[in-house]
Amino acid sequence: MTDRLASYLKDYKARQLSLCIEEGKVLSLDTLVFNNHGKPIDLGVLSHTFARIVKRPSLQNVRFHDPRHTFASLMLLQGAPAKVISEALGHSSVAFTMDV
Repeated sequence: MTDRLASYLKDYKARQLSLCIEEGKVLSLDTLVFNNHGKPIDLGVLSHTFARIVKRPSLQNVRFHDPRHTFASLMLLQGAPAKVISEALGHSSVAFTMDV
């Protein structure tokens, strides 16, 4: 995870906490970043929605996993160390990251 994403998620959590307090609710593990009325998003729905989005002419042939590769490529272009990228992706080795 990048520092920028971590900062965004911390801010998001603070906003969620504020909303929960306003509504008299408790911020719990069920208060997810991606949720459907307090429940985790169904992976089938997520996959179907992604497939519908990428039917646009400019995004044809984009697979659900492809944004991970884009993230890695953009991080390399920004000069991030390969080890940092490998760890962010959860790969077992830098060699695997660079091969992919």
